[in-house]
Amino acid sequence: MLTRRWEEVNDLNAQIPALKRDLGKASSLNAKIQGLQSNLENISKLLRRQNDILQMISQGWKYFKENFYYFSQVQKTWYSAQQFCMSRDSQLTSVASESEQEFLYKMAGGLFYWIGLTKAGSEGDWYWVDNTPFDKVQSARFWIPGEPNNYGNNEHCANIKMSSLQSWNDASCDNKFLFICKRPYITSGP
Repeated sequence: MLTRRWEEVNDLNAQIPALKRDLGKASSLNAKIQGLQSNLENISKLLRRQNDILQMISQGWKYFKENFYYFSQVQKTWYSAQQFCMSRDSQLTSVASESEQEFLYKMAGGLFYWIGLTKAGSEGDWYWVDNTPFDKVQSARFWIPGEPNNYGNNEHCANIKMSSLQSWNDASCDNKFLFICKRPYITSGP
């Protein structure tokens, strides 16, 4: 009986190397599966992002550096334009960089477009309606020379007026111009 038990122990000991190899293979396969799952999650995120962007583009929005822009086809006063943008989960556009300014004036193609820069109700200080910080010194290079001039003491809203880097003009908020809405890209889903 004791001999039989030793034989069973020896048989079990003989199986240990094969079991270790199988365990190593299983661990390796598990690591590969986890890597594939991670890749699949990343691909799913990219596809969701691509779908989100394509959906917005199909609705007439333009995409540039993590933001969507809507260039209107109809003219509105500055306030009506801002209301329109807000009804579409956006704001009249701010300009945070020279590359963004270039994108906007090139897309505007020389037409007049309202942007989200105003001094209405702010005691004369210009500000962006989407709360983007307004840097007076840095933004000076975007104004048309001689602007803002507050002609008639009634120009409290800004528009893009020319197809150049220096294209901002101040105008009466009651004028009717085309307008540009801006909406940051926000990831949908988990």
